[in-house]
Amino acid sequence: HARHVTAPERETMADRKAELEKKRKKLDELRKAREVTKKETTFKESLAKSPTPTDSLAKKREDVNKIVTDLLGPSASAPSPRDRKSPEPEASGEEKAMPISVSPRKRAVKLVVDTMAPININPRAVEVYAKQTQTDVVVEDRSSDQEDDSEIPSEPVRPVKHDSDRPSQGPEDQERPVMRSNIELSGEQVDRIVASDDFCSFMDRASRLVERALCDTSDILFDILRGDSEERGDGLASMKVVKKKEFFDQRWSYCRGVTAMDWSSQHPELLLVSYHTNPNIPHDPDGVALMWDLRFQKDTPDYVFNCQSAVMSVAISKFHPSYVIGGTYSGQIVLWDMRGGRHTPVQRSPLSSYGHTHPVYCLDVVGSQNAHNLISVSTDGKLCSWNLDMLSQPQESLELQNRQTRPVAVTSLSFPSNDVNKFLVGSEECLVYQGQRHGSKPGVADQFEGHDGPITAVSSHRATGGQVDLSHLFVSSSFDWTMKLWSSKSKTGQPLCSFENNNEYVYDVRWSPVHPALFASVDGEGRLDLWNINENTEVPILTENLDTALSKLCWSPTGHHLVTGDCEGKVSIFEAGEGLYSPHPEEWLKVQQTLLDLQDNHESGSVL
Repeated sequence: HARHVTAPERETMADRKAELEKKRKKLDELRKAREVTKKETTFKESLAKSPTPTDSLAKKREDVNKIVTDLLGPSASAPSPRDRKSPEPEASGEEKAMPISVSPRKRAVKLVVDTMAPININPRAVEVYAKQTQTDVVVEDRSSDQEDDSEIPSEPVRPVKHDSDRPSQGPEDQERPVMRSNIELSGEQVDRIVASDDFCSFMDRASRLVERALCDTSDILFDILRGDSEERGDGLASMKVVKKKEFFDQRWSYCRGVTAMDWSSQHPELLLVSYHTNPNIPHDPDGVALMWDLRFQKDTPDYVFNCQSAVMSVAISKFHPSYVIGGTYSGQIVLWDMRGGRHTPVQRSPLSSYGHTHPVYCLDVVGSQNAHNLISVSTDGKLCSWNLDMLSQPQESLELQNRQTRPVAVTSLSFPSNDVNKFLVGSEECLVYQGQRHGSKPGVADQFEGHDGPITAVSSHRATGGQVDLSHLFVSSSFDWTMKLWSSKSKTGQPLCSFENNNEYVYDVRWSPVHPALFASVDGEGRLDLWNINENTEVPILTENLDTALSKLCWSPTGHHLVTGDCEGKVSIFEAGEGLYSPHPEEWLKVQQTLLDLQDNHESGSVL
């Protein structure tokens, strides 16, 4: 029969199981501690056998570890990191509920032997700039300043040392030089840099600035009050013109007659001049335009523009100061841009039926800042309106025909002041025509007869600001050696006055932009004449004789300067007196009275 187990016996068996489990765990801990000690001993022996830079340090640590092991015993060693990471399985049932008795002995901290290898880290380079950076150290000779240098010790100047120039602690680092050595470029690299667009643009601008600085002859000691009193003088001196400068470039102006001139409205010191073909040098470009600067006493132009056809007319855009427009003998409209540094046009019109196919002697930019156009007229009577942003095709075109339905051979063009619709043109038929661009009858409307030769120039009245409107007046010049004064309001189409004091072709005539009664003319004898209709209509008030035939004339926008161009390529700058550019307010009323007198004389002469 089976023996019945009582409750006390069951409790005794449970206690024995717990005690056996406790002993088993302790045996496992001792076994693990012996294995760790054995591994440490083996590792120490291997370190002792292998020669390393840290033998002395490892030996000292081994002795310390041995002393600690002898004092605390092998059981005091802490478990290895691998044993700490792997958690023990949790007990279940009654075993989990029962507490486990732990030895009260204090556990010691484990000491692990590790190897140390030295690593050299270069110091961070700190860029510190001083006055001596990238410059040659020069010791100045101060023998002349001995009194000031008596308290300063005479020691050579040393360059500033930077943090990056200090020698590093590692054996592989070397001292860095204080000064950077110059980079030596090969011939091919130098040629590539010199031919680059950036280098050419820099040299072009830098050389122009240096040349301006060298040619500046302004006197900083000039006495303003004294000079002003001397310049005023009497009334006769204020009505004179004085030649101040002559522009001529041997390379581009020689044997090239001046064909057209224009001033910059936004930069009044800039003068644009176009030249004809040089027959002696066939390989040079046929068309040349030069930009001269009156502010500096330079003998060379600021900009040189050229094209493959002779430039017969030029204009500087009033609303794009960097745009230079030219009309050529072939009929093309070309545009240069001063910002790009190019000598050749950036835009050009096509030689087709849409544009011009005959020489273009007339150009003008009309309109406002937001709505403006380039107007050009060729000798076949075709008037075109262009957008400066696109010259591939004109926006508008108009055929100018006379009463016999023949094309008008236009030689000159002028727009009245503050009017962009009506215009005046001179022709080879000895007639002056008035027309309009828009309206019920666009084209030529009226004609003015009176000249006996082809018309060379037509100029509308420009002076504004007076009490009387004189925009209906215009003056013309011709190969018949005369100039004539007209009014667009005249119903007869006859001139108001004829000026017959020349003995050669009169090539150009221009109204003053500020004086209501003053205009100037040039002829083939080299005469520059200034006329004031309020003073005299028979002879000019002033005459200047030059050596060669004058072909073109131009006033500055302020009326302070008068420019002439001759057939040899010379451009002469005349400075006008105060009486020529500062008219009295009553001059406008005098012009009105003069016109009434001229009209009465004309009517009385026609009756006789």
